[in-house]
Amino acid sequence: MEEEKVGLLQLKASFNHPNGTALSSWGAEVGDCCRWEYVTCHNKTNRVTRLSLIDIRHFEFGKWSLNASLLLPFQQLQILDLSLNELTGIQGLLRLKKLRVLNVGVNDLTTIPNLSALPSLKVLDLSFNHINSSQLQGVCILTLIKACGISSVHS
Repeated sequence: MEEEKVGLLQLKASFNHPNGTALSSWGAEVGDCCRWEYVTCHNKTNRVTRLSLIDIRHFEFGKWSLNASLLLPFQQLQILDLSLNELTGIQGLLRLKKLRVLNVGVNDLTTIPNLSALPSLKVLDLSFNHINSSQLQGVCILTLIKACGISSVHS
């Protein structure tokens, strides 16, 4: 879908700000974004269902907060891995109602939104962040979560 392709290109620009070269295989000239590296699409609908964006942002560019509005086109997204990216915020992810797996481990998160707004979430990894342990109370006992990683969370 064209809106998802545009969204991916905007996401690429966000990861690369101010002057990075990550995700070089993603380009407007490549017609089908479902063939791009780190992107998986549903085989019938061609909607993006998985983004595996592990260690994409180079640490030299510093910490950053994901503009989660860039993920709005991905309403069928089920698996999102943003581990190892110097992330400081993930607020807008709550709009991804079909998200089943969320990995934001090994980042610089200090707060987490109310994840109960993600009704399909089953696997969550918040390991190796800077989240206050009091914020984590109850996070991993959300009714549907089957696996939850919070090891080495700093308090």
